Amino acid sequence: MKFRDIFNVSALNVFRRKSKNIITVLSVIIGIISVILVSSVGSSGEEFVVSEIEKLGLQGITISRNTEVEGVGLEENDQILLKKRFNCISNIIPVVFATGECVLNKHSFKAVFFGVGANADNVYNVNILHGRIPGNADVKKKESVAVIDDEFALKVYKRTNIVGKLLKLSVDGKEMKTRIIGVISSQKSTVNQMFGGEIPDFVYLPYTTLNELRSDTHIDQFAITCNEEYNSDGSEFAQYLSSVKGTPNAYFSSDISSGINNVKKITNIISFVISAISSIALMVSGLGIMNTVFSSTVERKREIGICIAIGASASDILWCFIAETSIISFFGGAIGTTVGNIIIGIVFNSLNIPYKFELLNYILAILVAVLIGVVSSIIPAIKAARLEPIDALKN
Repeated sequence: MKFRDIFNVSALNVFRRKSKNIITVLSVIIGIISVILVSSVGSSGEEFVVSEIEKLGLQGITISRNTEVEGVGLEENDQILLKKRFNCISNIIPVVFATGECVLNKHSFKAVFFGVGANADNVYNVNILHGRIPGNADVKKKESVAVIDDEFALKVYKRTNIVGKLLKLSVDGKEMKTRIIGVISSQKSTVNQMFGGEIPDFVYLPYTTLNELRSDTHIDQFAITCNEEYNSDGSEFAQYLSSVKGTPNAYFSSDISSGINNVKKITNIISFVISAISSIALMVSGLGIMNTVFSSTVERKREIGICIAIGASASDILWCFIAETSIISFFGGAIGTTVGNIIIGIVFNSLNIPYKFELLNYILAILVAVLIGVVSSIIPAIKAARLEPIDALKN
C-alpha cells in the first residue's frame, strides 16, 4: 500500500471509531496541558527570580575587611593601589552602610543608607529615571545629596519625579538634611512583597557624606567591576591588599556575579525536576494509547484478517495502526498545546508576568505528543501485523 492509501485508511478508522478515540485524545490533551503549565511556571519562575535578584543592583566583586583581624581597615588610597596593580579592574568605588530613618514630606520610613563613590551606576545595576547619581564633586565636597527609588517617591508624592525635594536622614540619633538629586527604579518591590513589606527603603548618597553623618572615617568595602576577560573571584585583590598591609587574611573577596550564577543553576535544576515530574502525565497518556491500540487489535481481528487475505502485507497493517495513533496524538497535542498556551497567557497577564509565545516550542510540543503516540503503538501494532489471516477470520 502507498503512503497516501495508508493515511486515508487510518484517518477513516480514526473517525469511524471516534467515540473511543475521543477519550484517548482527551488523555493526550490533559498530558500536554499539564506539561506546558508546569514547564511554563518553572521556566518563568526561574526567569522571574533571577530578574528580581538582578534588580537589587548586585553585581561584580566586593572586597571587605576581615572582622576577626584587628588593626586593619579599608582606606581611600587602597582603591588607587588596586587600580594601579590590576589592569583588569574597570571600576572601583568605596561603599559604606548604615541603617536608620528618613523623613520625606513629614512621612517617616526605615531605610538602609548606601554611601557610594562617584559614578556608582558603573558598578551597581541601577536604572536612573530622573536626575542623576552622586558625582566626583559631590563626594569631594561631602554634599548633602541623596538618591531614592521611585516606589519611595510614589508613596509620598504619588509621582516619581521629586528631584529637588528635601529628605531628612537620621542615623543613631544624628540628623542631616539632604536634597534629592535623583530617582531610580525600585530595586526591591517584588522582594518586599515576598517578605511582607519588611525590607527598608534604599537611599544612596556620597560615602563621604554618610561617614560625616555617622561620625566615622572607615570604608566598609570596595565594590569592583572587571573587564570581560577576567574570570576569577577577586581573591587576588584581597591577598594583595593583605600583603601591602603586612597582615595575612586581613581582607576577603565576594563574587556577587558568581552567586547570582549559582542561583540560576539552582533554579535551572528545580525547573528541570518540575518538568520531569509533569512528564509523568504524558507517560500515562502513552499507556492510554497503548491500551486503546491493544483493544482495537482484539476488536478488529476479523477486519485485519480480511485485509491480509486480499493482499495487505504485515508492514501495511503495522503502518496503518501507527498512522492511526499518530493522527490521534497530533490532534491531542495540537489542542492541548493551544489550550495550555491560552491558559498560561491569561494567568500570566493577570499576574503582570511577561509571557512570550514561541512557535518553535509549540511545534516541538506537538511533535513530542506524536512521538509518544508512535512509540506507545509499536508493540500492539506489531502484534496486529503478526496475526495469521485464517485465525483472524475465524474470530
